[in-house]
Amino acid sequence: MSERHFMPDAMPGRRPPRRRERGLTLLEAVAFLGVAAIVLAGALALFTESSTNASANRLVSEVNAIVANVNSLYLASGDGGYGGLGAANTGGTVPATLANANVFPTTLRVSVSGNNATVYNQWGGYVTVGAVGNFLEVIYTNVPQNVCIRALTSSQNGAVIAVNSTSYGNTLTIDQVETACSQSYDTIQWSFQ
Repeated sequence: MSERHFMPDAMPGRRPPRRRERGLTLLEAVAFLGVAAIVLAGALALFTESSTNASANRLVSEVNAIVANVNSLYLASGDGGYGGLGAANTGGTVPATLANANVFPTTLRVSVSGNNATVYNQWGGYVTVGAVGNFLEVIYTNVPQNVCIRALTSSQNGAVIAVNSTSYGNTLTIDQVETACSQSYDTIQWSFQ
């Protein structure tokens, strides 16, 4: 009897092994793009949130610096007030003496012309400083709504706060802040005694 040798490739019903195909299938490509879109959306949301936080922190720091600088300039005179400072306005002009005395942080853009200066915030709005009686007022215009909300909830500096000409006192609740910062761009006024 003769022996028959069978080759594994010659067995009936068996296919030869295929070479591994390279590249992505359509399903794998769609899954990859979906995961990439989710990661990108998360990163964008995180960037937007951190940008809002940074802008609000910058706003609060600028206001605190302005108040400290004006206080050291005017209260050092010994008369106990802000004589000659004049009332704050939303038109953007302040006495040039404030700009020349470096009252405003370098993060603000200051333009001096004659006896007046115009100070601009990071959103292109005005920053004004003035006095009503013994109150020092700092006004920021054109503050984005999300920054307004964040700045007023993160800062309780004892000032009486008015937003869009409505006074809210010196301690605002979350509901009051959300009501106050209701416009796309708000005007915030701090009154310090």
